[in-house]
Amino acid sequence: MLRTLTLMLAALVAGCAQIPDGVTAVEGFDSDRYLGKWYEIAAFPMFFQRQCIGDTTAEYALRSDGDITVVNRCRTEDGFDEVTGKAWAVDGSGNGRLKVSFFWPFRSDYWVIGLDD
Repeated sequence: MLRTLTLMLAALVAGCAQIPDGVTAVEGFDSDRYLGKWYEIAAFPMFFQRQCIGDTTAEYALRSDGDITVVNRCRTEDGFDEVTGKAWAVDGSGNGRLKVSFFWPFRSDYWVIGLDD
């Protein structure tokens, strides 16, 4: 129950965030480059990550419907905490703007704003 409440609050807070002026999402983003496991090396922890003490990862996999499964995981004092959600490209965005949901009906924006070669 606490986990559900935390996810709901996080989605609500994320939904209130504003994109800074001058920031745009990349065009023509290739989601295949995005798939796989990503390791967090630095962060500004969000409220819902307060129990995380390290080993934070995000794993992205293509779903049969074309959307992306998102699994966020981190080590806590008691073991590991994990949450699964889904992401999908915003129509007309060139795939650089995504919506992410970990708890229906709440969703938040996820923008890819830069890519390395």
